[in-house]
Amino acid sequence: MSFPGLRAISLFNRLQHLKRQKEALEKKRGRIFRNSDVEQVIEALDVEMQRVRNDLKDATESGEKHT
Repeated sequence: MSFPGLRAISLFNRLQHLKRQKEALEKKRGRIFRNSDVEQVIEALDVEMQRVRNDLKDATESGEKHT
């Protein structure tokens, strides 16, 4: 397997891990009273997930150039 392929798998696994973390935090989220710390972490996870998605897209495009 090529390096871009390995990188894409690694990024996909990272994205899945971030999604699970976010889901766990959303379950802990208060229904009436919001915890600002939890909200900030959820926002940070959203930003990191978008960064990983962009990296995954770049890795995919890089892999297409090498084939």
